[in-house]
Amino acid sequence: MARISLVAQQLAETPCTDVFGLVIYDLPGRDCAAKASNGELATGELSTYESSYIDPIVAAIKAAPNVAVALIIEPDSLPNLVTNMNVTACANAASDYKNGVAYAIKNLNLPNVAMYIDAGDEGWLGWNANLC
Repeated sequence: MARISLVAQQLAETPCTDVFGLVIYDLPGRDCAAKASNGELATGELSTYESSYIDPIVAAIKAAPNVAVALIIEPDSLPNLVTNMNVTACANAASDYKNGVAYAIKNLNLPNVAMYIDAGDEGWLGWNANLC
């Protein structure tokens, strides 16, 4: 979160002819099934995620209404909930994941924003018959 202030600066420097891309990736308990998970927020710190991470990004985007913004919302989070609920860390983070992604989508849904919500793919979710 220490670098959140850079978002406003970079948005201000982005010409209105360009698209500003950003990955929203800091859920509490991030990468709950990964052996090398290194998220900065612990499970249970949803209010910090909302107030110190999402809200400043929303404010920065609102301050640059003429800049088109493309966001990738919390990659891997929703598929982790589908496939890794047997992992204690994922089961413990489920509420923060669901509520955090919902909060991000609701608040980042601005006129100049396009979002991609990562929900995994057929291979990750175990639908091997659908693989190309």
